Amino acid sequence: MRRLTRRTATLSAAAGLLTTATLLAPPTATAADELKLSGYDVVAAPRSLPRFYPSVESGTTFWGKVVIAVGTKPMTDPTGPGAGLPKGYELHSGECTQPTGYTGVFVCEGTSYQRPDATVPADAADTTLYWGFAYMSGSGDLAAAVKEARSAASLPADRLRGTGKITVKSRAHALLNTIAFDTPAVPDGGTVRQQLRVHANDAGRLTLRFDRADGQLYANLAVRISDLTTGPGATCEIRYDTLPTTS
Repeated sequence: MRRLTRRTATLSAAAGLLTTATLLAPPTATAADELKLSGYDVVAAPRSLPRFYPSVESGTTFWGKVVIAVGTKPMTDPTGPGAGLPKGYELHSGECTQPTGYTGVFVCEGTSYQRPDATVPADAADTTLYWGFAYMSGSGDLAAAVKEARSAASLPADRLRGTGKITVKSRAHALLNTIAFDTPAVPDGGTVRQQLRVHANDAGRLTLRFDRADGQLYANLAVRISDLTTGPGATCEIRYDTLPTTS
């Protein structure tokens, strides 16, 4: 049996001290700590909770806020046409605030757990939601940051602003993607072949997790994946044919 070992690479960066004339000024981040945010696209099903918050690709120091604009049209117009979400969607600000006078706008302090989201209604139709974001300094202009977030898709690429997209699939559409399991029990001291059948109407990523059953003691078991077959238009990649015994 081939045992797989997971290795974790740890990166570290030394930050020097910066002497400034004003004691209240925040320290300047090093190049390794330079803040970089990015948007992303996801697919959401009815009753799901898609989030509107950029990923932090690098940098750990926040001295400002993230302004997020949500709407039903691409983020290309600073006036915000289509601001907000369709009827039936429930917006949640989380730990962020929704400033007075703006529709579909959140202001977050920058910490990653402050992520606004929305509940997709059970009867949602196929639709696309858009969001843009812009980083604003602690003393920045909110109105200017909102305009920047709402027009981020039409502005040059920047590490402190960007856009994301949420493709909502209706229940009828989501039901076209099916998963069926054929998992007979493993006999004591023996092996068994278990099968997983996937019908993917839409492109996506399927993640499997294996664990011991309730009351089962730890054993040095090997889980192997083999005999993969796909239909027309479908592809699948197996990165490891033997799963780690510690997972």
